[in-house]
Amino acid sequence: MSDSDLVTRCPNCETSFHVSEAQLAAAGGAVRCGACLQVFLATEHLVPEGEVRGAIHGAGREAEDEPVEEETSGEVAPDASVPELTLIDDEFDGEGFDGELNIEPDPAEIVGEYQPTVAQHPLAWAGGALLLAAVLVAQVAWFNRVELSQRPELRIYYERVCQFVPCDLPTYSDEDVLRITDLVVRSHPSVPRALMVDAIIRNDASWRQRFPDIELRFSNIRDKLLAERVFGPAEYLAGEMTGLKYIPARTEVRITLEIVDPGPEATNYSLVVFGRESR
Repeated sequence: MSDSDLVTRCPNCETSFHVSEAQLAAAGGAVRCGACLQVFLATEHLVPEGEVRGAIHGAGREAEDEPVEEETSGEVAPDASVPELTLIDDEFDGEGFDGELNIEPDPAEIVGEYQPTVAQHPLAWAGGALLLAAVLVAQVAWFNRVELSQRPELRIYYERVCQFVPCDLPTYSDEDVLRITDLVVRSHPSVPRALMVDAIIRNDASWRQRFPDIELRFSNIRDKLLAERVFGPAEYLAGEMTGLKYIPARTEVRITLEIVDPGPEATNYSLVVFGRESR
C-alpha cells in the first residue's frame, strides 16, 4: 500500500483527508483541519478502510459519503472528494489565508507538550506558612533581645539559646524586685552628733543584679524634706563585700551607713532604691 492509503477524519467537522505515513511522522501526527482549522492528532482519528467520508469545503454543505476506490494494483487511489491535508510545518507566516491550510510557526506550540499535574497538598502550604512565621518571630526576638531578655518569662529561653549560639545577654535589671527592709537609724556609739543606719537589701529576682544606688531622706513631722543623700555600692558595702558589683539572685545583704545627725527635727526617715519613690 502507498503512503496515501491513510485517511484521517477531523473530530470537529468530520471532514476526511488523505495523509501519508511520512507526513504523520514529520510533526508527530499533529495536523490542522483545512475546513474548520481544528488541530488534532491524525493518528487518533484514522478512518478504517471502506468507511472514508469525503468532506466538501463551504458553508451550509455536509460531507458526502464516498468509499475509497481501490486500483487494480491494490493501492487506494486518491479521491477527489477527499481534500488533501497539509501538515503543520515551519512555513506559515500568519498572512494570506485563502481557504487552504495555513501553518503555525511551531508545531509544539500548537499541540503543546504534556505537563503532568502535580498535586498540591494543603498541609504543605500550611507548613510553609508556619515555617515563615517562625522565622519572622525568631528574627524579631533576636534583634530585640536586649529589651526582651529583661522579661523574666522570656529570659530563661534566651539563656538556653545562648548555650548553643554565641550571644551575650545584658545584665538583668529590675529595681522593682530589689527591696530595702529592716531599716534602723540609731545614734553612733562612739562619734558625737553622728548616726548609724542599718538596713537589708534583698534581690527577689531569679537572676543576679547590680547593687543599686540607694537614697536616704530625712524630714520633719510636717513631712518637709530636711536632708537627703544618694549612696553608691562603694559607700555602703564594707568588709568581705567591698568591691562587689552584683547581688546574687534571691539573696539579702546587710548594709551599714555612718552619717552626720541632721538634727532633732529630723524625726522621719526613709531609705529607698535610687530613682524609686519612697514607699
